[in-house]
Amino acid sequence: MRELYIKIIKRYIESKQMRDYLVSIVDKLEKWQIIELICGARAGIKDKIDSLLWLSEFETDDEKKDEKSAYNTAKIGKRFLDELVLRQGEIFLNMEYGYDDEKAEEKIWGAAPHFSVKSVMKYVNEEFEELNEQEKEDALYWYRLEKYALQNDDDDELDWLYYYTIAPNGEIWYARDLGKDEGRAFDDSQDLNLPVPFEVGDIITIDCRPFAHVKHGVIIEKGDNWGCCSVQCAWITEKEKIRTGALKHSTLFDDKSFIRVSPLYRAELFVGELPQKEQQLKEISKFIYRNEEKGRNFYNYVSETDKSGKGIEVEKIKRYIHELL
Repeated sequence: MRELYIKIIKRYIESKQMRDYLVSIVDKLEKWQIIELICGARAGIKDKIDSLLWLSEFETDDEKKDEKSAYNTAKIGKRFLDELVLRQGEIFLNMEYGYDDEKAEEKIWGAAPHFSVKSVMKYVNEEFEELNEQEKEDALYWYRLEKYALQNDDDDELDWLYYYTIAPNGEIWYARDLGKDEGRAFDDSQDLNLPVPFEVGDIITIDCRPFAHVKHGVIIEKGDNWGCCSVQCAWITEKEKIRTGALKHSTLFDDKSFIRVSPLYRAELFVGELPQKEQQLKEISKFIYRNEEKGRNFYNYVSETDKSGKGIEVEKIKRYIHELL
């Protein structure tokens, strides 16, 4: 099991720092963390099913009966793949989404009906191949493939059954059965709960592409590192205000529900010069560096001052730091 955990971590965790750290503490990780790591990754569902089936080989018959076992999660994934075939009275609607810089929100760029997955993928792949390598890396668009079926033979109304999240490169990353809670197994990784190698004061890269631009955050609390809310960050919002929130709950994008992939997969210590609007992060980092108490006080100050819930002005943060130096 240990070697399989390591293989899975190396397969799905893209950050070298996160990958090396998780391998170093692999004996402390629980199976449910590995299952969630698989399901929420930037990878095709077929690959995820294969990894889950390898994991299920170590489960007893009783463990396989658990709704959240690797075995049952793989079965859910297989059902999603089976539903990519249309039956009589069913139709696909392929919707292209993108990141709207002006509104800092998702935006539907277009939608079209399809009568086969082959037709969908032909369109997706042709669009992707028109990009150069850098444009492919920086792509801020994705697709949502929705499946509908006629309610009955005498009615022209449609039931919305499933949706799939398709990456720019044509990989189907996530799926959701709209009629069953179990469909959430492959829905996203917004609440991925893994420990991190970072310390208070570290500036890290937050990369959740293709759902939003790359940004940066400062670790202001680490706590025990295992709780879902233990690791807190400060970051600069699109409106150039400072907010704080839990890294593991992916709130570093202002609670935007369409940011489907966890920042933990690509989180890295940032080295280099920050963009101009994020320069204040350096001052916050310097002020709280390796001091959990200062970081916690900083978090409390922002929480108590931010009455709007949209962040506080950089100037207020500058005054707060200056008064405590």
